[in-house]
Amino acid sequence: MPSIARPSRAKRSGSDSRRGVALAALSGALLGAAFLPAPLGFLAWFAFVPLLAALDARVRARAPARRLFGLGYVFGFVFYLVGIHWIARLSPVAITVPWLKYPAWIAAAVYLAL
Repeated sequence: MPSIARPSRAKRSGSDSRRGVALAALSGALLGAAFLPAPLGFLAWFAFVPLLAALDARVRARAPARRLFGLGYVFGFVFYLVGIHWIARLSPVAITVPWLKYPAWIAAAVYLAL
């Protein structure tokens, strides 16, 4: 009954994909939090563990390089969202168009994640 095994494999691969993305996002959030002005620098020692676990799972599954790049991009995007949070906290007096700070924050994170 090979037709029964294929749907379960597809479901497993979809959940593995979501798990890998979640691990990459967690890793980016941990590393970003290590750079905040709070005493959380110790998180940098452990921040790459979830990303490396997700990458290892994808490499073992013989995923294409595009999927590995995707995990790295999610990691970088979340890291830079946390790292450049000060753009979203700018006062309306500091910039000419106050509503532009949120799209600029996200656009900067999208660009820097590359």
